[in-house]
Amino acid sequence: MSTYFIVFNADGLKLACLYYGNKKDNAIRNIEETKQGDIFEIMDVGKFIVGMGWYILVTINNKQSVFASIRDLEEAMESKKIQPLVDLELEHCYLKYQIDRALESKNKELFMNVIKRYKDFTILKEKSSSMLFNI
Repeated sequence: MSTYFIVFNADGLKLACLYYGNKKDNAIRNIEETKQGDIFEIMDVGKFIVGMGWYILVTINNKQSVFASIRDLEEAMESKKIQPLVDLELEHCYLKYQIDRALESKNKELFMNVIKRYKDFTILKEKSSSMLFNI
């Protein structure tokens, strides 16, 4: 089973990744830089390296599979740099509701505030949909 996340942070995200090795001495690591809108598929395959911690298999944009540091992923989730795609969809629906409510009540200020956020979410949503369906 896997879970999909999207990079929500405008500055992207840097992940410590493990490419080879089963000990700290022979581990080959690097930093993967991702940008806003990139999709992570987090798999249920993990690897523990003594002295370094847990790494979990992540596929980035359906192209590249790497073992990413669980610490980095947890920090990114807690700071809202990445979000589950389900949350993105829920927020998108909520913003549509807010737009409808602003139009019904003829509240221009609310409408202008919500429409900007809605446009940003729509761009991310379209990007995520195009990547997911290009599997």
